[in-house]
Amino acid sequence: MSNFVPKKEHLLEVIIHYFILKKSAAESYNILREAYGEHAPSQNTCERWFKRFKSDDFDVKDNIQVNLNHTLIVKQPEWARRHGKVILLHDGAPSHTSTPVKDTLKDLAWEVVTHPPYPPDLAPPDDHLFQSMAHALSEQHCKAYEGVENWVSEWFASKPQIT
Repeated sequence: MSNFVPKKEHLLEVIIHYFILKKSAAESYNILREAYGEHAPSQNTCERWFKRFKSDDFDVKDNIQVNLNHTLIVKQPEWARRHGKVILLHDGAPSHTSTPVKDTLKDLAWEVVTHPPYPPDLAPPDDHLFQSMAHALSEQHCKAYEGVENWVSEWFASKPQIT
C-alpha cells in the first residue's frame, strides 16, 4: 500500500476529469473512494464541485481563505478592525497539528497560538493541592456561596505555608 496522500488540487483535477467524461458526482465519489480510500473527498464535496463545474467554474484553487475571512468579517465585525489579522488559539491536539491543517493555516496566513501544557499561573506540582481540596470539598454541603467561600478560606489557612 502506498503512502501517497493526494493534495486537494490533485483531487479536484481528477474530479474535473470525471466531470468531462460525463460521470455523475456519485460515480466520481465511488471511483475516488475506491482509489484513495480515506483520503477521498466526501460525496457532498464531489456534488458541490460538480455544481461549480456546471456553472463553468473550473478553478481548482478553492477560495477557502476568502470564504473564511469573509465569514469572519460577517460574524465577527471586530475582526476587520484588527486589520484582517486572525490569531487562532488551539490546543495542539493531533488533529489540529496534522499536515493538511498546518498547510491550510499557512495558506490563510493565520497566526497560531497554542495552549501552554498547563495554565501559566498553576505549576504542575500544585496538582496535588487541588486533588486534596476536591476530596475534602466533596464531603461538604454548603447552602450558599458564602459557605463555600468560608470553607475554602479556612481550608487554605489550614495548609502549611511554603516559604
